[in-house]
Amino acid sequence: MPAYYSAQEIAELQFPDIQRQASGRSDAVGLLARTCLRIRDTQADAFKGSHIDAAALSWASACATSRAYRVRGRPGERGGHLAALLPVVDLINHAFEANCILVDAAHLAGPGAVAVTAARDIRAGESLRTNYGDIPNDQLLLNYGFVLEENDHDRLSLPAGALSFALQQTVAQRLPPQLSDQEAHELTNLQTVLLQQSHLLDVTTLHITHTGEVEETTMALVRVLVLQSPAEAAAVTNPLHVQETIIEERARLVLFALCTSAEEELGTSIEHDLQLLATATVSHTTAAVATEGADGGGRDEGEGAKGEGEGEDEGGAAAATGAGREAAIRYRLVHKKILRQAAQMYAA
Repeated sequence: MPAYYSAQEIAELQFPDIQRQASGRSDAVGLLARTCLRIRDTQADAFKGSHIDAAALSWASACATSRAYRVRGRPGERGGHLAALLPVVDLINHAFEANCILVDAAHLAGPGAVAVTAARDIRAGESLRTNYGDIPNDQLLLNYGFVLEENDHDRLSLPAGALSFALQQTVAQRLPPQLSDQEAHELTNLQTVLLQQSHLLDVTTLHITHTGEVEETTMALVRVLVLQSPAEAAAVTNPLHVQETIIEERARLVLFALCTSAEEELGTSIEHDLQLLATATVSHTTAAVATEGADGGGRDEGEGAKGEGEGEDEGGAAAATGAGREAAIRYRLVHKKILRQAAQMYAA
């Protein structure tokens, strides 16, 4: 899980938004570890004789983060539901088309109790799958440590500042009409009014859906920014619905430049990432064959969680692992494909 990634693994994610979120969670885990270790060192028997170190805290935090369920009937401090660990139930993996669901079982076993109920007929030997939520790959990776290539709820996030470079590229290709200082000032004022009326001034993130289509708010923002004269700006009453073909053409050109430049800046191509994943898969297969039967058993630590014997570090972050790097590459690969699909969609 990214909260336990090394700095190198966070860098492998490549996309700024997910890197920022992963770093934030890593910092939170480090703060938790330092706080608990300070308590351990200053308060006798604070943990009732249990051995506590950074590795143990990382493992426990990973379990709580990735395996907890929101149990109905137990309101939390903020009006939600408290997260609870449910042994055995927490071994059920995710699928958007789940074959089982969790239901409130308070009438059977008291407040907070839940039951696993079949959502359809389940074949003998079929793995149980429940839906962790209709969530994008950002949340699947951050909370559970995995990424799904086929995810209709996924979307790509880019910093709004990336539009600046795309706009400059577009202007270089198609020179706008020369405006007087007064006209330029009037255009800026009209654009500001449109942004305010459409609640676009505070947009800091651009969103592209899993199909490569930009979300409505992102498209509206681009439409306002590509306006080239006061007359054009005055004719636009709602950036969410613009009929003028020339404005749409400019907006599509900017979006094409945005997607192509964003992919170029990431450092590796889709093709290169596919090769890296193929190499990683071969390495994992070889390692599995070499170690088969060498371990007598033990608990499943969960992907990205820190296992026993990895040593103690101040932040409690997990050491770099092949699984963490592979998940990071899978994440960036899925989103590069979205970028490329969007570039193809908005190509002039």
